Amino acid sequence: MPRSHRTNLLLRLLSLGRRRPEPARQPASGAAEVDMPIADAERYSGLAAANARARAAARRVDTLRVASAELRLRVGEVVPRSFLRIEARDATGAPVEDFAPTYVLRSPVAAFDGRGVVGRAPGTAVLYIEALPGAPPGGEPRPRPSAAVRITVVP
Repeated sequence: MPRSHRTNLLLRLLSLGRRRPEPARQPASGAAEVDMPIADAERYSGLAAANARARAAARRVDTLRVASAELRLRVGEVVPRSFLRIEARDATGAPVEDFAPTYVLRSPVAAFDGRGVVGRAPGTAVLYIEALPGAPPGGEPRPRPSAAVRITVVP
């Protein structure tokens, strides 16, 4: 058997044990359908529902309050996200449930990741905490409520 035939045969045998993903099907509605395991489908629907609740909550936010207006940390130190203690309030002053803040930090001095605020280099930076953009149903778009935290990183 020539070498190229043996190589092709070997590759086919190796690929038999692998399950290839199903290509997306286009139903009559035009939306793509993708086969996925039940656990993934449940997780996806749970995430979609949580996202919908967070967007609805963001539309109700009028004021954001942060317990610490200033953070001081060393290079390499991490301040956990929970330390910020953010409160979202509606126009009546009542807490807004299911609020998911958006964090904006563009600086070489500090970074914001899944753990929290990370000191990268000595200096100062500002972490902005915002509500997701959106207009109330039937309303005009309005400025996003936001809060700022001054970050000082020392060597």
